[in-house]
Amino acid sequence: MKKVLTFTFLFIYFATSAQIRSKNYMETIVFIGYSSFWYTDNLNKQSSSLESVNFGLLGDYYFNKIWSFHTGFTYQTMGGSHLTYGTDFPAAGQDKLGYINAPLNANWHFGGKRNFNLNFGFTPSFLVNTKGIYPGAGLNSVDIRPVTYRFQVGASAGMGYKVPISEHISLLADYQTYIGLTNTSKKTGISLMNTGYNFNVGCVFGM
Repeated sequence: MKKVLTFTFLFIYFATSAQIRSKNYMETIVFIGYSSFWYTDNLNKQSSSLESVNFGLLGDYYFNKIWSFHTGFTYQTMGGSHLTYGTDFPAAGQDKLGYINAPLNANWHFGGKRNFNLNFGFTPSFLVNTKGIYPGAGLNSVDIRPVTYRFQVGASAGMGYKVPISEHISLLADYQTYIGLTNTSKKTGISLMNTGYNFNVGCVFGM
């Protein structure tokens, strides 16, 4: 019983202890999460969503106790079901586009102990993997790289909460959104933008 009480006390102590960071402090975040993405286009159509797992390594560089620069690298699967445009797409199917994302976000830390954060900015993405699946045409794996741009930019924003474990280690849960601003498709007359969101959990290491 004493061990249980001791563990409970320590957990409450660390969970409520302050982790207010000072200027030049740095944090590294390792995370994994669930994502849902879909296409939107210039004709106001929206595809069904594509669910996947995303993961990455991010960091925060603190300018002061409230603001930090949030960046790093993540792997994200985007795309969605095909929107039908006559003969350009011979059968209903799904696109899976693997990107390396590099968010360039301002991160605002708030709350009495700065446990909450709100980040916003822009995220450039670099295409590293493509796959088209068209079961209606008997095609389960098609490389759609020739008709997909290698680079895109989106607006990104999110909100998170940190639970301190020790002075320099925290657990993180956050929600992130992405709205594509540039066209991903090289097909004439079609503009496809990626849009979606993530739910992530991770560990934060300070130094």
